[in-house]
Amino acid sequence: MWPWTSAASPAGARLPFYLVLFIGNVLSVAILTWVLMPLANRAFAAWLRPDAPRSFLAGASGAIVIVLCYALSIAVFAVITR
Repeated sequence: MWPWTSAASPAGARLPFYLVLFIGNVLSVAILTWVLMPLANRAFAAWLRPDAPRSFLAGASGAIVIVLCYALSIAVFAVITR
């Protein structure tokens, strides 16, 4: 998503920054809404459904996955912002 909102991207070199920012936001919201969230909902369906019986291990493993995803996103941003 970063290149879409970056003024240094090829699209950003020809368009004003506010348009690049707007287009990047539209694309990122669309991708998150219609591509990534359905995948995440299916992957975490057992953990997200409140009516489904689950064990403590299932809840704890889901929480660990979320924490690992946060750690990965922090690491990625640390690398790309150097």
